Amino acid sequence: MISMLEKMVDIRASYSVIHLVKTIMLFSEKNIGRYGLVKELGLNEASVKTILKNLEKNKIAEPFATGYKLTKKGLLLAKKLKRKIPYISQMPENELMVGKYNTIVVVRNAAKKIRFGMEQRDAAIKVGAEGATTFVYKNKLLLPGVSLNVKGLEKMLKEKFEMKNDDVIIVGTASSKQKSEEGALSAAVIILG
Repeated sequence: MISMLEKMVDIRASYSVIHLVKTIMLFSEKNIGRYGLVKELGLNEASVKTILKNLEKNKIAEPFATGYKLTKKGLLLAKKLKRKIPYISQMPENELMVGKYNTIVVVRNAAKKIRFGMEQRDAAIKVGAEGATTFVYKNKLLLPGVSLNVKGLEKMLKEKFEMKNDDVIIVGTASSKQKSEEGALSAAVIILG
């Protein structure tokens, strides 16, 4: 799934796999046009045009009267992505979060792929986030390799969504909402890749 999307990344354009993932997830929720995507993705128009051209060429999205929509192939891909990444949300600034903006991304059934969370942190930093903290859920929320009480965070997260055993919970942190989201998604993508 991710390897197919990686082949659609044009190295001349200023976008990455995370922008393709985000575009597909956006299209699964609503029809959105090119200018809406420029705003949502924080990319220039040329990059968004290239994304749309590549999604069309690969029969994932097609133009529609009010923007673009997913094809049957695109809907299937979006369904697979949402099964693996069922939850993306901003968390309010509080004492448990270290940055001004914090995005939570859940990756289902991926705990076996986590060592210490350094790879996820590095992926987030590469896309401009300040960092990412990776947790795994095994009957309780754990920070891999560290003995730390995160019951307060666990309680807050349980109020937002259902955690399942072997879930990975990534908190992307940045000084902007967009960069925190990109950081968290980038960390999730390397787990899925």
